[in-house]
Amino acid sequence: MSKEQAQSRIYLFDLGGVLLDFDGPEQLSGLLDGRFSTAEIRERWPKSPSLREFELGRISASQFSAGFVAEWEIPLAPDLFFREFSTWARQPYPGALAMLTELRESVTLACITNINAAYWERVRDEMGFGVLFEHCYPSHELGLIKPDRDIYEYVLEDLACMPDEISFFDDTHENVEVAQSLGIKSYKVQGVSGVLAVLRDIQVAD
Repeated sequence: MSKEQAQSRIYLFDLGGVLLDFDGPEQLSGLLDGRFSTAEIRERWPKSPSLREFELGRISASQFSAGFVAEWEIPLAPDLFFREFSTWARQPYPGALAMLTELRESVTLACITNINAAYWERVRDEMGFGVLFEHCYPSHELGLIKPDRDIYEYVLEDLACMPDEISFFDDTHENVEVAQSLGIKSYKVQGVSGVLAVLRDIQVAD
């Protein structure tokens, strides 16, 4: 057993892009008839004021839809857009639930996700993630959001642990960077294969 494995008694996971197929940028690019590339949308997406407020739980679905449609100049009525938006959190990546089921036998599992009320119940309950995590930190319920430092501080306090007892997996560089600044062992990964590659490196996975 490596020193890092011994210290990391908690694995903290982002959901979208790590364990969950979320294709919002691709779908939005289609709605915009290619006015922005998927890469451009991915860069701009987390900076959306309407999305941030919705994921912080501060505005309603209708307020979010109206604001987001206006920001991006989407050629849909807000209610029709929201119907599309509600489907963009697709399903767990193949192997995600099986991996978590195996990991939870030896470590504490937690998730930290920028999410909203339109997605959370389905992701937690219908997709089966809720029963696999001992601790869940959804942004819209906490009123805290990545990459802001205070959401990581909240997690550390709630878990009553030292930062280096956590291994954190996220697909966004800025989220990883802020967590690292607090002493959390943090890894930028894409999908289940990315997680497994890191676990192999720290001698956890076969």
